[in-house]
Amino acid sequence: MIDWKIPSGDLFYSKCKDDGILEGMGKFEFNVALKFIKNFRNVIDIGAHIGETSYRYSRYFKKVYAFEPVYGNELRQNVGSIKNIDIYDFAASDKEEDKIMIRSNKNSGATVIKTKQNSKELSSSRFSKHEFKVSCVPIDKFGFEDIDFVKIDTEGYVLPVIKGMENILKNTNYLVMQIEMNHMTPNKQECIEYLNKLNYIQFDKTDVDYYFLKSS
Repeated sequence: MIDWKIPSGDLFYSKCKDDGILEGMGKFEFNVALKFIKNFRNVIDIGAHIGETSYRYSRYFKKVYAFEPVYGNELRQNVGSIKNIDIYDFAASDKEEDKIMIRSNKNSGATVIKTKQNSKELSSSRFSKHEFKVSCVPIDKFGFEDIDFVKIDTEGYVLPVIKGMENILKNTNYLVMQIEMNHMTPNKQECIEYLNKLNYIQFDKTDVDYYFLKSS
C-alpha cells in the first residue's frame, strides 16, 4: 500500500484518500482500453499527477513514461521507487516553450495550461490565482519506441499534445489511446479528425474519455 502524498490544499484527492478509493480511480476507464491492448511493452502517461495511473500501469507494462510538470515531488514520493516508472517534469505540447498552468482551488487534478480559449474560465473563482511556469516539450523529442498505450489527461490541452507525438502515432502499430476531452477542450472534433488522418479510429467513449485504436 502507498501512503499517498497529496498536494497541499487539495480537498478532492484528500477525501479520495481518506475514503480509500484513490488507488481505484481510473480503473474502469483503463479496463475499457485494456481489452484492445495487444502488447504490454511501454506506456506514456501524460498528465500523471500524483501517480495513481502510473502505479496501475506499472503492474501491466514493462516501462511507464510518466509526464507531470507541476506535481513531480508528490509523484516521486508516491511512485518514484518503482523501478519501471520513469518520471519527466515536463508538460507535453507540440513545441519547446514555457507555459503557465493554473490550479483549481480544491482539486489539484484540475491544473490547466492557460490558453486564449480558456482564459475566461481560469479567471473565475473556481481557480486559484497562483500560477505555475512549466516547460513544454514534444513527446517525439524523447525517441520512445514500442509504445503500446498512451493516456492523455491534460484538462483540455489536447491537440498540441497529439501533434507533438505525431512520429510515434505514425510509426507504431496497434497503439491504443485514452484521451480525456472534457468541457475545456475547445477543439474535440479537430482532435478526432487529426487522429483519423493518422489512421486512428474511435472505438469507445466513457463520460469524458475517448478511446482510439490505430487501424491496419
